Amino acid sequence: MGVPDNPNANRRRLERLLDIERDRYRHMAMHDNLTALANREHFEQVLIKAVSDNATTTGKVALLYIDLNDFKPLNDRFGHDLGDEVLRIVGARMRSVVRASDTVARLGGDEFAVLMGSVTDTSSLQRTAELIHAQVCRPMHVKEHLVSVSLCVGICIFPDQASSAEALWIGADRAMYAAKRAGKPWHWQGDA
Repeated sequence: MGVPDNPNANRRRLERLLDIERDRYRHMAMHDNLTALANREHFEQVLIKAVSDNATTTGKVALLYIDLNDFKPLNDRFGHDLGDEVLRIVGARMRSVVRASDTVARLGGDEFAVLMGSVTDTSSLQRTAELIHAQVCRPMHVKEHLVSVSLCVGICIFPDQASSAEALWIGADRAMYAAKRAGKPWHWQGDA
């Protein structure tokens, strides 16, 4: 005859399993299921908190808004499976060149963003934009194809160029479109 189960041990085991499932669902709700980066909703929460935390200090927060160029034709030509893999690689390459404290997000489609808190000098932003550009634009082998993508980065800094989280979004978005129009890899909000 076996030893009867300990009800307290069973309860603790079930509570641990429930905690694991809650954490899994919380992670799924805050992360892009394709790239495992932060999703738009989570990124917006982090952005609002970063701006709020730095509003009373001399700290700066930078938003790099990133859009891949001509991604749709790549997707149309080679298929969505290849396009999805390209997005995964792009996300991993971005993550590999920023600080551990920075937040990288896939906002949807071929749009990404990087939030950099505690920015002390703007030259580090230029270097980060250069690194992101260099890493992402390297050719990649995907599903027996050699493919390349390019991107445009819009950079905006709180509080120098934006007075709120919303203004930071708008400024980075405008700077990204200015980079596209000028055929440049990046553009700073406020540059002529």
